[in-house]
Amino acid sequence: MTFPRQAAEAAPAGPKAVFLDIDGTLADFGEVSQGNAEAIRAARGDGHRVLLCTGRSRGMIPAKNIDNGVDGIVAPGGAGGWAEVVCPAGRSSRIRTV
Repeated sequence: MTFPRQAAEAAPAGPKAVFLDIDGTLADFGEVSQGNAEAIRAARGDGHRVLLCTGRSRGMIPAKNIDNGVDGIVAPGGAGGWAEVVCPAGRSSRIRTV
């Protein structure tokens, strides 16, 4: 159902941040489908940033889930949360929050 106000408002132009959960969203039983991998590449190709957003700690995220070209990770990491974002130059920046 579309409400009149929603139909009149367009999403702001420009790149977006896309947050994906791993289990049951990006991957099923640890496997990322070819369609999901292609969707990540297409979103990044359109200038959007794709980040994993998970309840897992960094060490519990399979490398193959990260190797699908995501730009970063947002995770709780135990007692405090953290975010890891890959910069355009390929460097990784880790931001820890408590």
